[in-house]
Amino acid sequence: MKPIGEYKGKDIRLTHLYLKETYGDSLVYPSGPGIEFINERLINKSIPQRVAELFGKGRPVCVVEKEKIDKQELSPVTAIAWLLCPQPVKSRRSDGSHLVLVYFQRVDEDPFSVVEDKLKTIDWQTWANDFDF
Repeated sequence: MKPIGEYKGKDIRLTHLYLKETYGDSLVYPSGPGIEFINERLINKSIPQRVAELFGKGRPVCVVEKEKIDKQELSPVTAIAWLLCPQPVKSRRSDGSHLVLVYFQRVDEDPFSVVEDKLKTIDWQTWANDFDF
């Protein structure tokens, strides 16, 4: 597990990183007026299904810059990162906190550098949930 950030003095660690082609599930490459519908389906259906398949149902998910995704073509790679921290965010009795971070990146970008940068753009306490072993 690679440390990529920190929350209250404890490492946030990358445990899994899954990369896929952003529009790989589409029958046609999106462009023009249909892009908004395709992006909405991707964000609200395809990504939650993929997260559940990879990590199980009920995981907290943050799609980075979700509010900016509408009529624009997204970067060609979708990254789905499962992050763990031994510091809980809500209850001191919990064993730690976790979050699935979803973001889009270019093909030529290093996914390990990008996940660190994307983590800095969100508030861990707002998005992460506690877990118990």
